[in-house]
Amino acid sequence: MTTKRTLTALVGFAAGLALLAGCTPSAPTPSPSVTAIESATPTPTATGGAPTSEDEAIAAAEAVLVARNEMFDQVAIDGWTDYERLQEVSIGQAYTDALPGFEALKAEGRTQTGIATLEIIDSVVVPGPNEVEFGTVAIRACFDPSTREQKLADGSPAPLPSPVRSIKESTVAYFPEQDKWLVTDFGDPAGGREEC
Repeated sequence: MTTKRTLTALVGFAAGLALLAGCTPSAPTPSPSVTAIESATPTPTATGGAPTSEDEAIAAAEAVLVARNEMFDQVAIDGWTDYERLQEVSIGQAYTDALPGFEALKAEGRTQTGIATLEIIDSVVVPGPNEVEFGTVAIRACFDPSTREQKLADGSPAPLPSPVRSIKESTVAYFPEQDKWLVTDFGDPAGGREEC
């Protein structure tokens, strides 16, 4: 059989399968439920044990940092309330430094839609306080709040920071007693805001 005939036969076979698939009854589409809406907030899961490699540690730490970013903005979208849920993904400075900002923005009547983006630049396993091999990861990421919109109490757009896109440095550590990764530090580099 020539290549052209083989290709024609394969295309015909695929088309026939597609037609047959259209003849079978489809499953009913589930309607949105409260559960589906509640699960939109990211909830990181335990890792099932300490990391066993640098790659595993970096993947877990990056996932938790992204989840913290999304949860942070979800608190804002929900009216700057119930910020205790940040403890699911952060501890120490990464949690406590967020609280005064939440209170101030709530008091001034600021609202928010959308979620800022966080693009990982680099990640490296570093020595940490928890004595777990591969248990602490330092992450540099580019934080971009232009993908969300905040409004002042009068409905006018809130100003964006300068520079808009900036480097954030974070530390994410594995806590064996909780069997999960938590962001411990999140902020600007020591030298101040850096554009990315």
